Amino acid sequence: ALEYRKMCFIVWLVVFAMTGIVVAGGYFDFSTYTVYDWTIAQAESSERQDAYDDAVAISDFKTSGGSSASVPRTETAGFFTTVNYIFEWKDSDRDDDIFTAENIQSMCSAVNVITQNKDWKLYCPTQNGANGTNTICDLQSTDILSYFYGSLSDRESCVLLNQTQIDTGRDALANVTFFFDQTSEVLGTSAASPRTRTSIGMGGPLGADTTGGESFTLVLEDDTDPQWEYYLGFAEDLEKEFIEFFDINNVP
Repeated sequence: ALEYRKMCFIVWLVVFAMTGIVVAGGYFDFSTYTVYDWTIAQAESSERQDAYDDAVAISDFKTSGGSSASVPRTETAGFFTTVNYIFEWKDSDRDDDIFTAENIQSMCSAVNVITQNKDWKLYCPTQNGANGTNTICDLQSTDILSYFYGSLSDRESCVLLNQTQIDTGRDALANVTFFFDQTSEVLGTSAASPRTRTSIGMGGPLGADTTGGESFTLVLEDDTDPQWEYYLGFAEDLEKEFIEFFDINNVP
């Protein structure tokens, strides 16, 4: 019995010693909260986030990321300030290539709800630095229209492209799988698809030209960030314009 009690004492001594090491090492501390804590890895939204991050990482386009996060809007603020469009034929069973001159022009008009908004230059990722309403907005690697319109002026006016311009854009899109689903043909020298998508991200961190005086040093992390209120205000304005553009009637 004495030997048994001695063994139990030794076992408990080892357990307490191990617990002390774990606690002292901080291994029982709660992890830092992030917006990804409740992410379901297999969910469609998670897959879209992964695709977005991957497209930005591998793109050949000039990125908006600067060497210092303290420079206003030299980075893309991230998934939570990104507007995603999905374009497909009205008849969803139609499998014709969606990249026609008229369709690309329609896509451009839809995206221009954002990029031609009067306050867009206060929120867009910048090309040469934030300068209020005189800011030059950067082309974005996740915006499919950047592959078709060679200049900002053509993009702003949504000119009707000729077939050569369309073919050039389709060639550039080959193997850029971010814009297509599994039914698309994008593994050759040109891309063809019955549907596509595009993503327009806002810039960060926000500077005084956007907020009216306050500047931030890091891009938006989650909806507890003070910058969120500014982005949210802009998003509410965009919502009104989307309702008007798409002629959406309120349902009582």
